[in-house]
Amino acid sequence: MLLAARLWAEKRKGTTQGDPERHPRLDADIIITAQAIEKSRTGGDDIVIATMNLKDFLFSPTPTVTAEEWDKI
Repeated sequence: MLLAARLWAEKRKGTTQGDPERHPRLDADIIITAQAIEKSRTGGDDIVIATMNLKDFLFSPTPTVTAEEWDKI
């Protein structure tokens, strides 16, 4: 959860009120992202997160964690 909070804070920090990247709440997407990043660090595996809507996914891809729409996987 600490990583999720840090990712969320980074996403909010430095954005203006009208910025579409700004998101006011910590939701499940950022928590799932943090869990995937932690798992990729400890397990060494590449992880693809399946989602229904990429634009709502608060996510910055890493070399080992990406997100794709579930029906394209």
